[in-house]
Order: sequence, then structure tokens, then C-alpha cells
Amino acid sequence: MPANQSLGSIATQSLDRIQDPPSTVSNGSVQSYIEFAMEDIKNWFGESSISTTAVPVKYQNILVNLGAAYVMGRKLGVGVDFDFSLGEFRASRGAATNSPDAQQLRFFIEQINMGMKGAHRDVKITKVYGV
Repeated sequence: MPANQSLGSIATQSLDRIQDPPSTVSNGSVQSYIEFAMEDIKNWFGESSISTTAVPVKYQNILVNLGAAYVMGRKLGVGVDFDFSLGEFRASRGAATNSPDAQQLRFFIEQINMGMKGAHRDVKITKVYGV
């Protein structure tokens, strides 16, 4: 990926990863979803200054995969059976399915997990003295 990218470029890449995305999902709706997800990324990594017009490289793949997972979720619809987890979040509905779309959604979720674990996160450790 090139240097910093805008959310619009990231949304386009998310849609490009999906074969036959639903017609109800536009680049604008994916961009809006990614913009909300970016707030979680900021909180997780302790970043307060990520710009929507210049997303750093280390967050781009995570956001592209989040956008793709959003599109796949919309494509699969409400009635699909699924079983996946993202960090401490776990979602399950019915028996897990092995359809290609459900497998692709699981792949994106796994990529997001790996990206979140692999990206550098500043951790501050302080020593606390008892009173």
C-alpha cells in the first residue's frame, strides 16, 4: 500500500475485495462504517490524531478488512448462520456455515485480529506505591 490514504480510498479497496457486493452497499456507506470503526482503532492504539484524509499505513489493512467484513456481513444478510469472534467479541447464530461467502467473512475477521495484534500499541507501565 502507498503511504497515507484517505478513507475513500480504503473504502474502495474494501469493496474491491468482494465479488458481487450487494447493490445496497455503496462506497459512501462503507466509508461511513470505516469512519466509525476508526474511532475504535484510535481508542485501541491510543491515537488521537488519525486523519480521515491521511490514514497511516499501519492502520490501512485493518480498516480495509473491517470494511470488507462489513460488506460481507451485509451480503450474507440477517438469516445466515455464522460463528466468529473478534478479540473478546463473539457472535454466533445457528450452525456455522461453510459457504464461500461465510468463509470469506471469517477470513476478513481473522485478518483484522492479526492486524490488531501485530500493529504496535503503546503501553504505559507505572509503578504504584501503596499508602
